[in-house]
Amino acid sequence: MKSVAALLLLCIQCINIVCSRTVYVASSNTGIWMYNQNEDGSLQYLSNPVRAATNFLAAHPNGKYLYATSTDNNTYTAYQVRGASLTKLNDVPSSDNKGSGVAHVSIHPSGKMMFGANYDEGSFVSFNITDDGYLQQRIFFNVPGTGSKGNWNRQQGPHAHMITTTPNHKYVVGLDLGADRIWMWKYDPSSLTPSAPNQFIAPLGSGPRHIAFSPKGQYAYVVTELGCTVMVFNYAEGVLQLVQTISTVPSGTNGVLAGEIRVHPSGNFVYVSNRWSNTNNIAVFSVDPNNGNLRIVNWMASGGTSPRGLNLCPSGKYLYAANEYADGNGNSLFVFRIDQNSGTLTLTNSYPNGGGCLDVEFSPETIHDFIINESNNIIIDIIESSDHIVNDIIAADHIFHPLHIEIHDDLIFVELFASVCAGRCQGESCCPTPSGPQCYQPSVYSCSADDLGKYQLCPKGLSSCGSACYSTSQYKCKNGFLTV
Repeated sequence: MKSVAALLLLCIQCINIVCSRTVYVASSNTGIWMYNQNEDGSLQYLSNPVRAATNFLAAHPNGKYLYATSTDNNTYTAYQVRGASLTKLNDVPSSDNKGSGVAHVSIHPSGKMMFGANYDEGSFVSFNITDDGYLQQRIFFNVPGTGSKGNWNRQQGPHAHMITTTPNHKYVVGLDLGADRIWMWKYDPSSLTPSAPNQFIAPLGSGPRHIAFSPKGQYAYVVTELGCTVMVFNYAEGVLQLVQTISTVPSGTNGVLAGEIRVHPSGNFVYVSNRWSNTNNIAVFSVDPNNGNLRIVNWMASGGTSPRGLNLCPSGKYLYAANEYADGNGNSLFVFRIDQNSGTLTLTNSYPNGGGCLDVEFSPETIHDFIINESNNIIIDIIESSDHIVNDIIAADHIFHPLHIEIHDDLIFVELFASVCAGRCQGESCCPTPSGPQCYQPSVYSCSADDLGKYQLCPKGLSSCGSACYSTSQYKCKNGFLTV
């Protein structure tokens, strides 16, 4: 067990404390970058803790671990997240073939399994995740097949490009760009042998790259890299039904490759990146609420060159574009504010990231409401990093009193000895004692906390311990009791 204390100021009865959301950025040049996301969408640089080439990332649902595709040695890597640092847990080979070409990684929402797509080899794999974040026991989802040869240069063989979980967590979907196939396996955590998959055959030469689902899961959107289209599907229980195909680029545009696809948290908009041939933009689509079909709204320049990655922060207020190559100022990560009515984008910020980046991912949701009850203290259980909690609450407004955090294995107990002081003591100071707020004159009394974080009024010059006041020259306070 360990404890952390922070001095804060409480002025309101209901506190909304937003624990910092970490933004992870992957770069094939400079590794993994970490930022804090500010409320206005801007980013505060934290660190560049990993320098190994990385092209895709996935955060564990509990926020304690981060998983990456390490392209230098074709492995999947597990990291433990501690504040602004990443500690490597282990590397696991993507396959028995050293040239497998790791392309994508995702985590099942249960946190028990990691999925990977090996582009060069054309295979999909999964790994068990131990309780302490390590990867083990690789399982192949299918034997690599053959390319469709619809595009002679890109489809001579299978090329697994993405693997993820459906919104209801029941199916795992894999996209094979080289075979023009979309595979659906029923998820069974108790079995080591994946079930026979359903499949959807995409148009010849289209090259399905990535998939994104509507918030409720009834629609699926697949971007085709080679065809530069979005295929819109009705989706239910592992079955895709095509209902629309729409271009991601203006009519007459050639030599372009589509990249990432993301759905707005509201389900009202879809965003797709286009790259190469002087076309480096983000296509903005509106969604018909009646059938999920798309309508192009406009195109927005991505800022840099070759926007391989896009992501939207969970609030849906900002979009982050990861450009493989920087602009003239060396910036490759661009931030756009999203108009919540039209979905259109407005550029707000840009960041360098060592010259280029490929993917942007966010730490899990970490917002907690702390309500002060009648007994003036609360205990809240949070599965989260103590460093994150302390850093974020310190940054919150209108709070003053000790925060006490104790970690018992994976469970963190947060205890706030708090009182509502706002407006209670006109012209005097307020002390948040366990029995309630007490007003006092600082020239006569002092408000101090003992080693358990319990506040008490004592005559000026004396300290508090439990219910007693004492002189530090004569006594010590240990666990709320006086000792000599």
